[in-house]
Amino acid sequence: MEAYIGKIEPVSSELWKGNLSIGIYFAGCDYNCPSCNTPEFLQTKEEYVLSLKEVKKAIKEAASQVHAVIFTGGEPTLHRQQLINLASYAKDLGLKVGINTNGSKTECIRSLLSLGILDFIAIDIKTPLTEDIFQKATRSRTFFKTSNEQLHDYKNTLKLLRTHDKKLEIEFNTLIIPSIISRKEDLFEIAAQIEDINSIWTLLPFQPESVVNKRFKEIKPPSMRFLEDLRYAIKKKYPKLRIFVD
Repeated sequence: MEAYIGKIEPVSSELWKGNLSIGIYFAGCDYNCPSCNTPEFLQTKEEYVLSLKEVKKAIKEAASQVHAVIFTGGEPTLHRQQLINLASYAKDLGLKVGINTNGSKTECIRSLLSLGILDFIAIDIKTPLTEDIFQKATRSRTFFKTSNEQLHDYKNTLKLLRTHDKKLEIEFNTLIIPSIISRKEDLFEIAAQIEDINSIWTLLPFQPESVVNKRFKEIKPPSMRFLEDLRYAIKKKYPKLRIFVD
């Protein structure tokens, strides 16, 4: 069996700081976010094809030095069979298993949970769950699927996480992009969607140098003071949320 793997390298997470993890980057994504910081992995390419045997070899070689394997991308849940195969292998080696996902493939996440091989999920919550702003941020609409249908899938993923948040570590991530998603009112809407889920929520600053979209390269990144002010305002309104700024 083969998979589209863009790269394999060390990664970190707010929940696992202090513990080294190995990141497996799947290529291919069902979103086309203009703010994507790994645009090289949006498409599957022949140069990314690796046998699962090679990927497992890399995981095994790292197993004595790392705490976990995190599958990211691109969008790892587009590759359900390969993801489950590799995640099961890592789990058998005694490693923790995490995924970094856009949340669009509920049934893949459900499979990982039902098999008992998923310990951690980092999930992007890019905007309030309304179609216009979601489409602006993700450009996920296609001929085959509307943005509203994509949102429906995402909401199903949130429902799933609510039923597993006592035994699964959950980290929500929101990229703060001036002119797209930076208003307190929008962040309050996001907070209302996740306040009842046992999780942490990290606000991330948009970095224009990491994107390929020319218009987005002209956006000035938010300051750390701005992010801290946002965090304070959200925390005041939703005190139960555990919010971080990265």
